[in-house]
Amino acid sequence: MRIGVCNLILLRESPSEYVPIVQRRGPLSMIQQHLLDPVSSCMFAVATTPNADKELRHTVLRETAEELFGEKEVRKRTGSLDPYWFYEKPYVSDILKMIEAGSASFDVTGFCVDLVRCVPEITTVLVIRDETYFKRYRPLMHLGPEHIVSTLFKFPRDLRNVDRYLAEQIVTDPDGDLSRRGFDPTRWTLPGGFSFRQGLSKAAERKLL
Repeated sequence: MRIGVCNLILLRESPSEYVPIVQRRGPLSMIQQHLLDPVSSCMFAVATTPNADKELRHTVLRETAEELFGEKEVRKRTGSLDPYWFYEKPYVSDILKMIEAGSASFDVTGFCVDLVRCVPEITTVLVIRDETYFKRYRPLMHLGPEHIVSTLFKFPRDLRNVDRYLAEQIVTDPDGDLSRRGFDPTRWTLPGGFSFRQGLSKAAERKLL
């Protein structure tokens, strides 16, 4: 049975705001509609060696390198390839250093089942609280053909009541009518919408923002 990992990346852009790295699914995605989905979501699979790929954080970092920074080489399947080679990439090594220093965190947020595709999904969140990361690496972010570039929307750092934010404040369609508010699940992939809600809730509850 296949199992997915749907990871939400939250990047601090300024002292008062965060950017969730969410984009629309593109033409080469398994999803045929252009629905919103967190970038760095994937199927849980052995891409290099089992000992490395069994770690959720490793899988998320690998997908972040591929989907957000265009690092296609991470998909090579060979026993001679060091599964940790992309940890030397500055945009990955900086994340690991920040997790160790406490200015970033990685957490499991839940588990759901996509009844449309009949695929179970583990949901996780990666929060980067150091705003210099976004400023440094934003110009290097390069989405692959699985996604369509859309508007990066923002939310306040002091977010505490996630349910109220989703009901009243979040923009329904960041690429369309900005006056429409409220979370609309029909504009998201099923695991993507769940991952987004769970990720924000975990970050707010644990005061990770």
